[in-house]
Order: sequence, then C-alpha cells, then structure tokens
Amino acid sequence: MQNPKDEIAGIVGVLTSTVDRKLLRDTIKNNFTEDASIDHPLCIIKSSAGSRQKLLGAYEWYRILSPHTKSRVESVGEHPLTTA
Repeated sequence: MQNPKDEIAGIVGVLTSTVDRKLLRDTIKNNFTEDASIDHPLCIIKSSAGSRQKLLGAYEWYRILSPHTKSRVESVGEHPLTTA
C-alpha cells in the first residue's frame, strides 16, 4: 500500500461489498500478510503461517451470507507508528 489514506476506502469496500470472488481474493492477497489475523465477535483467526488463506475463507463466508451489503468510508485518520 503506497498511500493508505487514499487506498483504504477502496479496500474496505471490496472486503465488505464485492460479489466478485477473484477481486476479493486479489485484494486480500495484496493487502494482508501471509500470517494475517482477525479478532471479530463472529470470527477469530490467529496469526500463523498461512492464516491469510483462512482469512480469505472468512471473507468468502461473509460475502455469501451477506451478498447485498454496502459500505461507505466517510473519513480516514492516521495514527503515527510508535516504537518501544
């Protein structure tokens, strides 16, 4: 991601609203690391080798269960990275 503030709305839109399986797969492949994780009330995927594939499965499940969902990003903020 070269410019997160400009790109994140489109990524969120694909993750929450697309019906195109290939677009969803490509978006996850291009924007999540191989060991991606998620902690959501309906789905927890722990970080591990290949967990991005499990994450894709969760988003596929969501896409099938909610095929008419639409989302809109109204604002994007930045949080500076901090190092210990």
